[in-house]
Amino acid sequence: MAAALLILCGFYSGTAIASRTKTSPDSPFVTDIWQTADKLPDDTIVSVIQSRDGYLWVGTLHGLARFDGLRFTAFDDKDLARSRIVQLFEDSRTNLWVGTDNNGVWLFPRNAAVEHFSIEGGRLLDSASEDDGGTIWLKFGKGTNGVMARYSNGKLQPISGKISFAVAEKKGPVWIGTEVGLLSFISPPGSGAMILQQASPLPVNNLEFMVAGKTGGVWRFVGGRVQKWKDNKLERDLGPYPWRDKQVMAACEDDRGNLIVGTYGDGVYWFDENGKFTHILNELTHSSILSLTFDNEGNLWVGTNGRGLNRVRRNAFVVLSDLVVQSVSAEKNGDIWVGYHGNRVDRWSGGKSNVFPLVNPAQSDVAYVNSVFVDRSGQVFAGISFLSSGPRLFQFKQDRFVPVEPEIGADISAIHQDRTGRIWLGTAAGLVLFNGRESKLYSLPEGLPAPDVRAIADDAQGNLWIGTSAGLACLRDGRR
Repeated sequence: MAAALLILCGFYSGTAIASRTKTSPDSPFVTDIWQTADKLPDDTIVSVIQSRDGYLWVGTLHGLARFDGLRFTAFDDKDLARSRIVQLFEDSRTNLWVGTDNNGVWLFPRNAAVEHFSIEGGRLLDSASEDDGGTIWLKFGKGTNGVMARYSNGKLQPISGKISFAVAEKKGPVWIGTEVGLLSFISPPGSGAMILQQASPLPVNNLEFMVAGKTGGVWRFVGGRVQKWKDNKLERDLGPYPWRDKQVMAACEDDRGNLIVGTYGDGVYWFDENGKFTHILNELTHSSILSLTFDNEGNLWVGTNGRGLNRVRRNAFVVLSDLVVQSVSAEKNGDIWVGYHGNRVDRWSGGKSNVFPLVNPAQSDVAYVNSVFVDRSGQVFAGISFLSSGPRLFQFKQDRFVPVEPEIGADISAIHQDRTGRIWLGTAAGLVLFNGRESKLYSLPEGLPAPDVRAIADDAQGNLWIGTSAGLACLRDGRR
């Protein structure tokens, strides 16, 4: 079994392909879903971690599996295949700890023989963490009647006393929750001593959960509030539980040190830097969460109670409108102008949009915005196709679009400003150098392959490149 685990270890980097993906237009997240049909041993995911080599390890009610981004590999060793995997942990030496509910704890070292441990009374492994000296702290049993043990120098040493939590803080002490409060202590490397950091326990009211931060500090769920403490000082207070009376089953931090909480019956709560949270519920396959881990590619993995493994990733795009967009241009102040396939241009500013028509609403069915453009001086132009007689070029003035004089009579597909500041229009009749009444038209007689100009760009040498329905042309110094 040990050989099988270690031989399969190797670095994985890439995009995992799910058998099913769940999206919602109102959600900033996309959820990928894996279940038993994808070779998971079971759809109840009690524990999930990512090891340092990039692989995902999944503990289920019917054994252990490893995910390489493409497929799951279930380990059919009799000792694990018949076990419910309830806890997974990788220590700093890349040793894998596997806790079961009925078969003790298995330690799979990188370069040594497999070790097996059990605690008197058959308590299951509830949590595992490592202090800065390399000692592993294990808490067995659920609730307030748990017991603690430490693993150091190849030996497991039980520690007497009832505890509810045991968490080793990175670059800090080990915290244990007891009936009388919180105790913190340090254990020097190679020493069996446990040196208390305070004379008496810190009184806490209803300690419900604890998890260590990635870079230091410990999150405490106590007295109905979520707080992060570091160096025995309050660092962050996220306020009252937004999940109210739902039980917290798992918690972790994202890549920015923000807290993510999994609940039983109310999905996931993902906090941001400002202490605000996003409630992830409808995006998931089940509201009851058993495990969480945040991977090195910025994805959140969510183990559910009977509905498989979910990967929650941030949506790369936010959809602002479901209309057909023809053109987008930005102002220097960050405002965005959007031209739609219709009689409409929007100005997006501060997350809100203002809508501007170009022609009379009675003519909306025959007017189509093709191009919107902000020049270097901040002037905003819009060019349209019009299935009727009338102007095709508009300029934004006094909070509305007005026709530009003299009128451009041909449909406009493109607007461009070259390096010298000149404005060029791509029209159905040819290329127009726009300069009011001094405007000049370049078309078939000047050598354009077709009069229908659809795209315009200029290069560093000042050459103008023109895309038409019959090919690409180049204008150099006003000549073809």
